[in-house]
Amino acid sequence: MSDFIQSHSAINGLEPFLVVIPDNRDRFSMDPYGLSIPRENCIDPTRLKNEPFLALLQTLDARTFGPEGMLMDRWVFYDCCYMPGAIFGFARRAKDLSAQAREMFGVPDAYEGLIPYAMYIAIPMAPSGAWMGHNLASIGPMLPEEGLKGLGSVTKAVALRCFGTERFYGATQWTSKALYVHTKFGPLDLLTAYTP
Repeated sequence: MSDFIQSHSAINGLEPFLVVIPDNRDRFSMDPYGLSIPRENCIDPTRLKNEPFLALLQTLDARTFGPEGMLMDRWVFYDCCYMPGAIFGFARRAKDLSAQAREMFGVPDAYEGLIPYAMYIAIPMAPSGAWMGHNLASIGPMLPEEGLKGLGSVTKAVALRCFGTERFYGATQWTSKALYVHTKFGPLDLLTAYTP
């Protein structure tokens, strides 16, 4: 699996990142499937200096889920994602962005950091090794010329390894185009058809 992940064309030119509070950092694999997360790409969401990158995560969420009316509020990112859980993803440096990607994200000219192309957010549950998948977002379908097909699936696979996931829970809509992504990761049990 490591060779498949590392050689996947969707992540060529992209860097892995992890958003996690310092108290939780040691609980994560910083080398999932042999993809090392550089120390500078381990983002502390409690530091004001990281706000530009965190705002770009919200832009990725807005581009992915805004048209469906499922945009995540800023407080949800903080209270439900950053503090108890983590966000793993892949990003490109601002200097390497295409003009279309720069415009899509609204990147300020002075910004030189990471631009998130994909993210997977998960929240730990009470049983050890159990995680609730909160959000899978990829800019891939909006930038077809960049060859990012499969970026969402690769992001989720590496994130689950990074988080040490043994049992995964998730919620999605019956009509979601992304439902097929979740079925790739093993047999699923339907716990409830009620997802408000």
